[in-house]
Amino acid sequence: MAMVMLVQACSPSPSGVRLPLARDRRLSLDHHAGADLCFEVAFFRNDFGFGGNNGLTDYKDIVGFNVQAGATRTALFSITAIALVVAFVLCRAIVTSKYGKALIAVRDAESRVRFLGYRVENYKLFVWVVSAVIAA
Repeated sequence: MAMVMLVQACSPSPSGVRLPLARDRRLSLDHHAGADLCFEVAFFRNDFGFGGNNGLTDYKDIVGFNVQAGATRTALFSITAIALVVAFVLCRAIVTSKYGKALIAVRDAESRVRFLGYRVENYKLFVWVVSAVIAA
């Protein structure tokens, strides 16, 4: 599988449509399609052991607790609800702070905030990291 993807990535493109990959290398759209096809075949045939196209399936237990038990399901639901409340409170605290006012200004008029001397990239990076932590 890896060899097929390596050969596809190194072969010349018949279509001529190329996307920049690195400084001097270019990777074409048909190579992306070939790599996508390789991953699709691997996942649908379940060669990686991830449960096929249904995702991670056949869980019997989590950290030694039976998933089908009512107490385990209640605990997982409670943990999820608590995580949701914590994420909401965190986001609310960020938005209502002075930093949040700057974030709102970046959202509404990025060029004005940049003109005023603020580093817009830092604000965007902060929001991106917070959203990634919440998504994880």
